[in-house]
Amino acid sequence: MTAAPPPGAWSRLRKNPVALATMALLALVIAFAFFGPLVFHADPHATSREQFVPPDAAHPFGTDNNGRDVLARVMEGARISLIVGLAGALISLVIGTSYGLVSGYAGGRTDALMMRFVEILYSIPRL
Repeated sequence: MTAAPPPGAWSRLRKNPVALATMALLALVIAFAFFGPLVFHADPHATSREQFVPPDAAHPFGTDNNGRDVLARVMEGARISLIVGLAGALISLVIGTSYGLVSGYAGGRTDALMMRFVEILYSIPRL
């Protein structure tokens, strides 16, 4: 009799309701940021005399002190934030992978020296 293989990552993920809810929320934010401007046609930079209008059908989040639509500005800010975060993660991935490849390929003292440098960087607190 053979033992059952360990559960894969997807099956473990499906059993975690918090992870699924978080993924759904992230998908909703991404859809809101990138597809929202196709549904709500408001220019985030256009000003008007409609200052501090409360939420209504024309402005679901209302307007700010310059009469700009707050929903359009939130969608634009979310899109920019997601792009900046993705760019930072990709740059970190490329640099970290390259550094690790060089360290692993060189081995020996070079590897040890490179890893001590990484440990020094990890010891610096983030602000």
